[in-house]
Amino acid sequence: MELSIRQIIREQEQEALKGGWHTELSLKAEGWTTSMIANAKAWAEARGLSRKNEVHGEDEWRVPTEETFDFSTTRSKEGEGSGSTMVDDPKGTLLDFSKFSAQAAMTRGSAGSGACNQIAAQSAAAAKLQNLPMVSEDPEAESGVNVQAHFTELDCDNEPLEYMRYTICQANDFFDILYQHGIFLNPVASTEARRAANNVCDGYVRLAAIAFRAGKKLFKLRPKVHMLAEIGLSLSGWSLSPHTSEAMNLLARDRLPRRVSAQQRVALDRKATECGGVWSVVWSGATSFHGERTFELEEILYGETENNLNLLQRRALERGRTTGRSIWLTDFHIDPFYLTSERQCVKKNVSTLRNFSFGIMGCDPPMSLARSVVSAVEHLEKSHEKKSDYVIFTGDFTRHHPETLQHPFENVSGIIGEVSSAMNHLRPGQYVFGALGNDDNPANYFQNITSNKSSNRWFEAVGHQIETAHCMSKETRKQFNYGSFFEMQIGNLTILSIATVIYSVKHAPANTSGQDPFYQFAWLRQKLFEAVLENRKVWIVGHVPPGMETFGYSENWQPRFVQDYLDIVQDEVLGSVIAAQLFGHVHKDEIRLLPHPVRGAGPIFLSSALSPVYYNNPSFKTVTYDKHTGDFLDFDVFLTRISNVSALEWEFGYGFKRLYQLPNLSMESLATMASQLLEGESTWKSYAYWYTAGYPNDLQRFSANASDSPEEAAIRLFRRHQYVCAITIQSAESYQECVDSATVISWRSRSARDASGELGGAGPRTSVHRLVQGIPQDLEEEEQMILARLLRWAELRHVSEAAQIIGWAEQHRWRKLLKTYGPSVEKAQETGVSLDDIFTRPGTSER
Repeated sequence: MELSIRQIIREQEQEALKGGWHTELSLKAEGWTTSMIANAKAWAEARGLSRKNEVHGEDEWRVPTEETFDFSTTRSKEGEGSGSTMVDDPKGTLLDFSKFSAQAAMTRGSAGSGACNQIAAQSAAAAKLQNLPMVSEDPEAESGVNVQAHFTELDCDNEPLEYMRYTICQANDFFDILYQHGIFLNPVASTEARRAANNVCDGYVRLAAIAFRAGKKLFKLRPKVHMLAEIGLSLSGWSLSPHTSEAMNLLARDRLPRRVSAQQRVALDRKATECGGVWSVVWSGATSFHGERTFELEEILYGETENNLNLLQRRALERGRTTGRSIWLTDFHIDPFYLTSERQCVKKNVSTLRNFSFGIMGCDPPMSLARSVVSAVEHLEKSHEKKSDYVIFTGDFTRHHPETLQHPFENVSGIIGEVSSAMNHLRPGQYVFGALGNDDNPANYFQNITSNKSSNRWFEAVGHQIETAHCMSKETRKQFNYGSFFEMQIGNLTILSIATVIYSVKHAPANTSGQDPFYQFAWLRQKLFEAVLENRKVWIVGHVPPGMETFGYSENWQPRFVQDYLDIVQDEVLGSVIAAQLFGHVHKDEIRLLPHPVRGAGPIFLSSALSPVYYNNPSFKTVTYDKHTGDFLDFDVFLTRISNVSALEWEFGYGFKRLYQLPNLSMESLATMASQLLEGESTWKSYAYWYTAGYPNDLQRFSANASDSPEEAAIRLFRRHQYVCAITIQSAESYQECVDSATVISWRSRSARDASGELGGAGPRTSVHRLVQGIPQDLEEEEQMILARLLRWAELRHVSEAAQIIGWAEQHRWRKLLKTYGPSVEKAQETGVSLDDIFTRPGTSER
């Protein structure tokens, strides 16, 4: 093909439309109104510019989002250029200029390469307006190579920089595609890689022309552009798809050996699993040895052997570079006074505690438990031969009852610093430390609201301790000092650590929070909107979760703050980028649901604690996530069983996704799982067992058994409904409405099984919710939880103890209740049984 161009430009006007494929969500992010979006969709559909995206499945419309106008006057200017090249064009499509249009000039780039697409669109539009020849892509062409020759006026001072930026963007796109996929490129990725490779060559040709005109004829280091061109051409000829003929063509073309030794196959498998995402062109091998048998190409590609290429691809994707790992720790509650008179655990004497050097059930642990966790994580990472990308801590560094310490301000901040220093030995990529728990203050739940000041004295002191321990950067510290919330960006993921104590029903000083303490909700909206614009996923981490706790079924947050939070995370636009929400505080492994989640909403998890104070085995989590998308993929739980030993043994507990056989960890999958919990079968039994990281607990008492009497079956079903209602984030009033509905369902079930069909007086007491709401807030937190637990038990049981508990609560004899029945709650927790087992014989209503 030979080209010769001579042009004279006198005056010209230029209009350029900039745009691309958009979903409704992306147009909303651009600030378009509902009517604007409707009109744009109608315009695009009338022109056949609509499609369903084959990657994410959403409807898209190709619309211009910006129109530019430029008028310039040039008295006289001439330019000439000529050249020739050889192309393989059997159908003669490359010179069909009539099919080109300004809209078709927009490059078919992947999401995230908007800047490159914009430059290409400008160049294409300019070329069309100047009546210059354009070499376009014909979808019917055999080669399918996207070769474009754009001839534009090289008159702008910054044009070389634009072309350079465009070429660099395309090169980055090319390598991103290689690193984000496995050892084989699927057809979509192959097309994208081909496009990027050829666009790099196209940009290089432009830059070479500019350089030639400027008298720069040689590179100090000659770029190997022909290698990219060769890859682009080879990718246009084939991609891995279920057609053996294509693989045979590849085999013949590349002259690969007809037989592969066992050693070579092992080497290929190792490279595939260790270096997934690096190899775009691999040696497939036509035949493989497997034991004494020989498998031909078809069986290798699609057979059910461990060597088939589809399996190799999956292994590469699972272990490839796009999967990252982090460590999630929560609720250490370290007590440096464990063996002194100032200890938190006054119910145990010092001589007993000396025999349990890492802690004991029912008490906050000493610093030795934190060091044991560090050793366990280091051993785990050594076995993986890889450090974690970051460590998340979701609050409560400090022992319970910090206000009883001699010097609460200095003691608590010192404990936070000591725990942070111990965690510094992990040395991950980054630390997400700073989510403060209710005990991470001089007094429980005490945080002064200083919204109108530039910093908070307590947050400054705590931030100094964490930064000194090298678990917080100076930049994060600047954010932290104001309201203890902050943003961190780790690769393509944004983590927002929020303050939650300020929203608690127990927050002190009481009634000082205001409408939006520290303007955190406004900040959260802003950061989520920025993530929408930047197409980044977000994790929200904090300490106290919104909604209900499941020990006594009382509310954690003040109702108005629950609603404000839900308005944000359930927003159609803002909620779409939230890939996970992680909280601590409850000391149990739990899920939470949004009442009205947006499509694609990520999961909400609450983690079991490292402190065994509330009768759970100490545990931590390793989280796997997608580095490219930011999606929360799975977590594994590791735990230890506290005993009087010289060294703790940490063991693998379970993997969440595998245990519950979920397709993914979306909010939709968790909602399905919640419905399975109600059945009381295998899902409930597994969930109840791991609720306390393998320590016995009363939830295990409420599984469904074929031998249950009608009344006992109704009670157990009601208890499961009670729990499932609580895992939906809502106010206490909404929770009670859910429970009231469950009451009818549970006792209808009993009636269906009871031959008499009589309900009698065995239903729940309707006054309990009001009594739980009336528990005095000036009591200790543990005392409030004990009272709520007693009332929730008495709600269903018609025995003398239940009647007495209800009667004393109605008389506000709270201290009498605690003294008489508090030890029973402690015993039930310690032994892992229900209060039913303490007060009644299972299956009966008599003492």
